[in-house]
Amino acid sequence: DHAVASGLLLFQYSSYWYYLMNKLKSAGKNGTDEFAKIATPKGARLPFNYNPENIVNDILPACRSAAHHNIQPIVENTDLLIKSITLENDPLTFLSVLCDEIQKWDRFNAQEGKWSDPWEFAAETLEAADLEIKVLDDHRNQQVAKVRIHNRNFKSSKLRSDLDKRLPGWTDVLSISSPNDSADNVLELLLSHKNKKNN
Repeated sequence: DHAVASGLLLFQYSSYWYYLMNKLKSAGKNGTDEFAKIATPKGARLPFNYNPENIVNDILPACRSAAHHNIQPIVENTDLLIKSITLENDPLTFLSVLCDEIQKWDRFNAQEGKWSDPWEFAAETLEAADLEIKVLDDHRNQQVAKVRIHNRNFKSSKLRSDLDKRLPGWTDVLSISSPNDSADNVLELLLSHKNKKNN
């Protein structure tokens, strides 16, 4: 799976880089000087923090989210993991899965059978030119990213169905509608989210 591979490769690269930098830092004056040059690139105000604790606190969760972003309900024993992916419990993975589902443009499906009718395939494929994206304040005084899709063949019902299967609670941050005055679909993504417990 591309997600698991990317999460593992990212963790391998990142943790090895931390290992090299900390070895360099402890290699006497020459090593310390080189460490300072690499850790503080030209123009940077502060040096990069190579504390090994960052691997556990920051890098590992990010790599885990990369590995989980393509989790599918058809895979055996994934139901408990999918239920645990909420904005409150695991925001990074929640947003990774959400982005994986809603970013449909300029991504061409290579699954078997999708190319049997190239004209139908082309009609259903979204391109960046089909989109109009605005960020604005709505009547709830919350920032909203509004994505209007100018493509009559886009199946918003399939997007809803996929989100229902993969991401419990997606309706707390995303709404999908089809305005009466057009054939467009509109996706509204809340950029500021309040925990229901605090409302």
